[in-house]
Amino acid sequence: FGLFLHRKQTPGRVLGAAAVNQLLLGLLINSFWISLLYKSPYVPLLGTRIIQCAILLPVQFGVTLLMSRMLAAYGKRLTI
Repeated sequence: FGLFLHRKQTPGRVLGAAAVNQLLLGLLINSFWISLLYKSPYVPLLGTRIIQCAILLPVQFGVTLLMSRMLAAYGKRLTI
């Protein structure tokens, strides 16, 4: 998130951060570790986790965008 949102919090950057987080980290790396720890097959595990990522990506995008706008408004109120 820091790489994407350090200077600007535009909707495109927020979407990029949420997509990288959900697809790269949530889908691929977490699925890999689950398959190693519980000895479950990796490819069938991806099928169920794709659904999870498809649901969580818009949620994470919306929450992150809302929080960045609220924090920006709060910061403006503090400096006035």
